[in-house]
Amino acid sequence: MLSLLTTTMMLLLVPQVPPPVEGPVAEPNFTVGPLSVELVAMREIRLEISDQPDRSAAQSNFAMQIRVSGEKLKRMSRYGNLIIDEALTDNDVSLVDEKSFPEEMRTATRANTVPPERLSQTGLLLAAQTKLAPRAATTIAKLRGSVRLILADEARPITIDNPVQFYGKTIDNPQLKELGVEVSIVPVDQLEQSPPTGRTIALHYTAKEENVKQVTFVDGWMKAVPVRQGAATTKSGEQVAVYYLEPNDITDELQMVMEIHPQVEEIVLPVEIDDLKLP
Repeated sequence: MLSLLTTTMMLLLVPQVPPPVEGPVAEPNFTVGPLSVELVAMREIRLEISDQPDRSAAQSNFAMQIRVSGEKLKRMSRYGNLIIDEALTDNDVSLVDEKSFPEEMRTATRANTVPPERLSQTGLLLAAQTKLAPRAATTIAKLRGSVRLILADEARPITIDNPVQFYGKTIDNPQLKELGVEVSIVPVDQLEQSPPTGRTIALHYTAKEENVKQVTFVDGWMKAVPVRQGAATTKSGEQVAVYYLEPNDITDELQMVMEIHPQVEEIVLPVEIDDLKLP
C-alpha cells in the first residue's frame, strides 16, 4: 500500500536581510558587549501520513534557533542546551510540557569546540524543538527559557596513564581528587545503544564535569591519537561522554589528558522574547 506523505516546511529568518548599503560593510563581531540573546530563525514542519503504521516514524514539529552574543563568550569553556520553560501562543496554547525538556537535557553541558574567530563571526548558535503551534495561532506571545554558560580562564592538564585500567571503575588520581573531579569509565554494555567494543571509552562524571575543558588522548610517545567524540545515555538514564578510537590505539600505553579548570563561573542566561511572529 502506498503511503501519502504531505510535508509543509517554512523557514523564517529573523532579522530579515537588510537592503544593500553603499561603502564597505564592517565584519560582524558577536564577542563584544554584554551577554545578549536574539532569535535568528524559526522552522515549522507539518506532516500528514495516511498509513497508520507510519505515523510513529515522523512527527510534525516546530524549532527555533537563537544566537548568544557578548564579550564573555571569549571565556566560554562549556555550554548547555537551550531550555524552553514557557512558550505560549496568542490563543493560549502551550508549546511545551513537563516532558519537553527532561532533567538530563537541563543539566548536560558540552565542551566548547568553536574557535574564537568563528564565535566572533556567528556567536553561539543554539536550537530547540517544541510542539507545533495550532494553525489559528499567529504569534508566540511569550517565550521564556535559559542557557547555561560555563566560563573559565586557567586550565591544568592532568594525565591518566592507561585509562582502560579503570574500566567499570572510578578513575583513581590524586590530582583529580584535589580538584574535586569524579569520573568513571562506563562499560559499553551499560549504554543504551552499545557501540563497538574495543574502541570506545565512555566517561561518566559524578562531580564537577563543568570544570573539564577538554579530553584528549596520546600514545606512549606523546603523539596525539585521533579520536571522535560523541554523547550517549546509559540504561539507567545517565549522560556520558563517549570517545571513539581505533582498536589498535587502545593499549596499555594509551594516555588520557584531561584539561581541568580549578575555578569556573557559571551563568544562567535568561531567554525572554515576546510577540514572535510564527512562520
